[in-house]
Amino acid sequence: MPTTPYLHQMLPEGSYVLTMNDPVVDAGKTWRFRYWYDDPSNTNTMRTFNLNVTTAPLVLEAVYQQEITTETTPYPATPFPANATVTLTLTEPTIVKNGQVYNFQYWKVGRGGAMPTPAGSTNPLILQMTANTVVVAVYAVQSITLNVVAGTGGTVDKPGANVLPVNGSYSFTASPAANYTFDHWQLRLSDNTIQNLGADLTLSGTTPANWDNATLTALFTQQIPQTITLNVVVNGNGTVNPNGTTYNVGDTVTWTAMPISPSIFKEWTLNGTTYPDNANHTLTLPITLAMNGQTLTAYFEVPPQSTISGFVSDDKGQGIIGASITDGVTTVTSQPADGNFSIAVTAGPVVKLTISATGYATKVVTVDASTNVTNLEVTLAAPTFPILAAGLGLLGALVVVGIVVASRKRKG
Repeated sequence: MPTTPYLHQMLPEGSYVLTMNDPVVDAGKTWRFRYWYDDPSNTNTMRTFNLNVTTAPLVLEAVYQQEITTETTPYPATPFPANATVTLTLTEPTIVKNGQVYNFQYWKVGRGGAMPTPAGSTNPLILQMTANTVVVAVYAVQSITLNVVAGTGGTVDKPGANVLPVNGSYSFTASPAANYTFDHWQLRLSDNTIQNLGADLTLSGTTPANWDNATLTALFTQQIPQTITLNVVVNGNGTVNPNGTTYNVGDTVTWTAMPISPSIFKEWTLNGTTYPDNANHTLTLPITLAMNGQTLTAYFEVPPQSTISGFVSDDKGQGIIGASITDGVTTVTSQPADGNFSIAVTAGPVVKLTISATGYATKVVTVDASTNVTNLEVTLAAPTFPILAAGLGLLGALVVVGIVVASRKRKG
């Protein structure tokens, strides 16, 4: 604390004018001049003091009080007899200033102009008046410690011990993990009393004093999928994948129909609704509670068939034995005896048949098979092989290797 600039000066009898500075900054703290003090019956609050010294020695002290929002003096300047025992009782251990709560922490005492120093927290404070004394009651912002935790299935933004001022603002936010939803905030006070504080993800407000050493928990709920039973059945010759019966509500499922030749996939039906075929024979739907107990049916059908029959021969009209005839689905071979064949195909105006045989060029023919076709004649040409001669003026001897093919005339 600041002291008079005339410290320990011996003044002879006479008249003096003493002036103290106000305010004074000392050790980073601001002090305000309060009064002059020379004896219990004489105080003067004027910074400029006209003093008449008639007897010596004279002790004169300039008393300052520190300016700080968290400190206050419990009593105004009060004179006491020398060596008197003084009991100071702090009647307001908790005060509210500008809406903030402060708690008494300890006393500071300064004697004879010395800087006030901590002097314990006993209330009341008992002093022996051996010199002019400044007493300060030191207050601090009242705070609480709140432990914030996250339950299973999520996190909080400020986990652990949070030191919060009483009547100050707080804000905590919960974040659920995948497959969890936030349920509510739960507060367990130090006496194990439980309070439910709401279901908003962010909890905010003003900190009450009774939250000290309490635990605030963000509680989450696991989202357990609801299941339904959906019967998947096949009508016709084919299969469906997946073909299970239990599905989770909220999932999106794709079923694929796979026909078995000669069948083709036609359509899907579910609870009276028909879903037409697409290029991939698939159906994609979200699973809902309304589907429970319903039946999804995949319909397969054998398309109308036509029979194509005929005769495979070479360019000389001889039947070719063992020729392969296919429409890409079904494959048959010509009869060993005479080259005749018969193949069942899907009825339609455009059916392509591929005919091949060893030693002959492959041929593709287009047939109108809207109805049965008979006497289809297919001629396969033998491939041509050029005869090469190098460096010979004359061809010379030609060796021909022949393949004997058993053949019969076409049956008339």
